[in-house]
Amino acid sequence: MAKWKYFNEAEFIYNGDWNDPQLKYKGKIYNSHIIEDTMWDRFNEYAEEEGVEPNEENFTIYCLNNQDDIRELFEIANV
Repeated sequence: MAKWKYFNEAEFIYNGDWNDPQLKYKGKIYNSHIIEDTMWDRFNEYAEEEGVEPNEENFTIYCLNNQDDIRELFEIANV
């Protein structure tokens, strides 16, 4: 397992090409799409408002600048 590039407090678990990747955070396992897709949606709104190009590099920067939002998403997904 490797640290997730968008949030170093979570581990990225690759499950092969035919299964969804997972994230391990605070001992629990989450489908990575739940967190990443939500952050991507938020990033696209931000990019449109701020005139930022919606690409992978800018998304990574956005995630690194919004670590509290990612923590919150893990907490919400844990309910």
